[in-house]
Amino acid sequence: MNLLSVFVTCTALYLAILYRSTSLCALFLVLLLGLIWGMIQLCAAFFQLRFLFPESILNTPGKRTASFSLQAVNKGLLPIFRVKTVIQITDIRGRAIASYPLEFSLGSRASAVLPVTVSSDLCGRFLCRVRKVRIYSPFSLLSVSKKVSFSAPVLFYPEAVPIAAAVSEYTRYFPAESADSDQVLFGAPHTPMEQVRDFLPGDQLRQIHWKLSARSDEILVRDAGRPDGCPVLFFLQLLLPSGKDTALAYSRFLECAASVSFALTELRCSHYVIWYDQKEESLTRCPVRTEEDWTVFLYLLLHAPFYQEEKDLPDLYQKAYPSDTWCTYLTLSTCLQLSGNRQEPLALKPEDWQKTLTEYPLTV
Repeated sequence: MNLLSVFVTCTALYLAILYRSTSLCALFLVLLLGLIWGMIQLCAAFFQLRFLFPESILNTPGKRTASFSLQAVNKGLLPIFRVKTVIQITDIRGRAIASYPLEFSLGSRASAVLPVTVSSDLCGRFLCRVRKVRIYSPFSLLSVSKKVSFSAPVLFYPEAVPIAAAVSEYTRYFPAESADSDQVLFGAPHTPMEQVRDFLPGDQLRQIHWKLSARSDEILVRDAGRPDGCPVLFFLQLLLPSGKDTALAYSRFLECAASVSFALTELRCSHYVIWYDQKEESLTRCPVRTEEDWTVFLYLLLHAPFYQEEKDLPDLYQKAYPSDTWCTYLTLSTCLQLSGNRQEPLALKPEDWQKTLTEYPLTV
């Protein structure tokens, strides 16, 4: 309740009694009726106002804006004169980085679709929140807050910047092999060419090619071979960013990871992007061979959770894929430390990371 309105009404009553003024009595009655009507209207609006929120907010790569709609419904007979709320965008630590005020009104048994557009200069995974709305009576004499619960993730994709990368002849023609087929979101498993060979001890009965075996009087089997691997491993250390500006550090990490991966993709250097999934307690491995694979990798990375303690990613990878063969690896952490088994460590700063990375002789 607006204390100023109550104070003015009580003051009018006090002066009307003190001076025995008819006009002050009339003013008091008008204010009192306004307060009563406002309380009735607020009570009706509090229980009859409903919101329909989207389950998720979609965004396309290459855009730093996201649009969605909120639907407000008034199920009561009395109109709602004024409603105010604030839509907040928070980072991975729950800190607000942007606010968007929203104000509207609704008629009797009416609904309204409220378009909202949010934008960010930073990239990453953010959360769009609405915690409460404030409902006002006519002339804004009274107001009441109503709690609402809405939160939906919003993704702003990083953009790759051109960097000077090179692929050595040894890496380009390295015969990388993998024991497992690649299967990631929106992608199909990589199926190598099937070959026919003589039967060897350990082959299964379902591998036998019966028609060719009958024609040649020898037992022949189908051999799918080993799936093609990637000569370069790109490890991402998803430590929870520390410091005051975690959103900036997270954004620069994503841009750096996207730039390195895209540079290798342009050079037609197949590579695995690997990070530790805290929820699944296992490694996530994304093969990147084309720009479509690169987009899928960014989508998965934006949904990846963070962890508190540093992981030995090369050792975990060796245990998870013991029979894989690869040539070299790179490691990038959220504190912008880029290193590798054939690269000198490079410390990047959020302010000038792009210039430093452009001048860095990245060779795999």
